[in-house]
Amino acid sequence: RAPAEDRSDWTAAWHSHTSPTATMLALVALAGVAAALPPVEQLLQQHGGAPFVADSVVLATFSGDDETSYTWTEMNDPVMGGQSVGTWSLSSDGAWGVFDGTVKNVTFLNAPGFCQALTSSVFRADASPYLAGGIALTVRTTTPEYKGYKFSFNAIGAPRHHGGHEATGSYKTSFAVASAANDEWTVVTMPFSSFSSDWSDYTGECSTQDPDGYQHQCCDAETSPDVCPDAARLAQITGFSLWAEGAEGDFHLEIKQIAAAMM
Repeated sequence: RAPAEDRSDWTAAWHSHTSPTATMLALVALAGVAAALPPVEQLLQQHGGAPFVADSVVLATFSGDDETSYTWTEMNDPVMGGQSVGTWSLSSDGAWGVFDGTVKNVTFLNAPGFCQALTSSVFRADASPYLAGGIALTVRTTTPEYKGYKFSFNAIGAPRHHGGHEATGSYKTSFAVASAANDEWTVVTMPFSSFSSDWSDYTGECSTQDPDGYQHQCCDAETSPDVCPDAARLAQITGFSLWAEGAEGDFHLEIKQIAAAMM
């Protein structure tokens, strides 16, 4: 920082070399730049009314109007003997998805089951430029107390988890959604470093041990890098899933956008 007397010299020099006309022209130019910038309302409209996330790429939307809108289906744990019930639908105006249901215990496992909403469209998305960032979900919920929300993405070349029944491997992590006033949308972020391909079919977590004694591994760049997403996998994402898993109870989640973003 320059001494006060030096700053005075700079100010004097500026005024001595800058006419009022030049100053006015500069201000007019700045005003023109500001006028050219889109207002917040326009940014929100361009992103489907979802909160705008700087330095991001949209991976999935639900309006059906663009190439990132995919078909979604819903599946529950009755495929493995459970009693959980879930539904997937679109809002009345088709602008967002609604994932709703109740997770119940799977009797023979004596543990909570799952409900899953997943893409069934064929596509390939590229999130590799955001390897140092993560996934950003634009969501809201009426059940912020529910503790079993999870998100996963399939990718070509992803390892299949121990005991997994999926055709391809996937990376999964947990997330929570806070309550919001006036039904406002909120952005939930999940770093790619929190995702693991080695998650448990029993809990959906990467930190638990299966009944057969197998200990799952979470992503760690030093001790277990092979279960972490890398740029090659992020460049070839082929599916997304929302889960209510590993926790009993009712859930209601609305989702407007899936993006990859720097964090």
